[in-house]
Amino acid sequence: MRFSGRLWILFGGLIAANCLVWGGCLLACGACAVSSSSEGGGAGPTAVAQATLVPWTRAPRLSPSPMPTATPRPTRTPAPTFWIANPTVPWSTVAAPTAAATVAPARPTYTPTPWPTQVIQGANAEAKAQALMALAAQGSDIPFRVTFTEAEVEREIARYLAENPETPARNVRISFQPGHAVITGQVKVGGLWISPTVYATAVARNGKAVVTITRIDLGPFPLPGGVEEQLNQQLAAILAGLDTQPFRFTAITLSTGRITVEGRTK
Repeated sequence: MRFSGRLWILFGGLIAANCLVWGGCLLACGACAVSSSSEGGGAGPTAVAQATLVPWTRAPRLSPSPMPTATPRPTRTPAPTFWIANPTVPWSTVAAPTAAATVAPARPTYTPTPWPTQVIQGANAEAKAQALMALAAQGSDIPFRVTFTEAEVEREIARYLAENPETPARNVRISFQPGHAVITGQVKVGGLWISPTVYATAVARNGKAVVTITRIDLGPFPLPGGVEEQLNQQLAAILAGLDTQPFRFTAITLSTGRITVEGRTK
């Protein structure tokens, strides 16, 4: 059985007090014996020593020592918890996020790489037109350049006349020269077939192709009034159909034997 600290102090005090009392008694008895032997000359061996008994008194009880006051442990303030900014660092060591840390970094400015000019090639005018449509399907604002020869244009005109026999024209030929085109053929006017020569220019204006007839030569026959204006109106109506196509034209160049068209997809 274990004793607490205070019981051990009381038990030791009682033992020390009893030892002091018994030690005093033994010292008193020894003192009496000495004094009796020293006075024996007058009284003889039969003399009886007068011993004075010291009254026994209880030793003062020891006051127990007060228990030491326990020093309170310092209160531990838990570290603040924040969202883990760096998974390789324990959460308790992550500092509080600042206002600057919460601001998302600016995204780099994306500058798209411009398309290089796409040169359209093909076996004939129809194949080149199909390649243009495929290019337009890839996106808008793609630059392109396509060149048509005289033979390619003449074949397309002949195919159009064959599919539309009501058109009053036949045997159409075209000649590309620097800055203008010369068109010859036969046109039915008032039941008669005549052979005019038409001079025209072609340019790109506001994203559109603009063809203008500059002169019509009927040879020995005078040109009826209003014919040139009427033909220009018909050409404008035909070219208006190009507005529905996914292209806008930036340049049209007439040179010897060919016409080059430049533009961008819509």
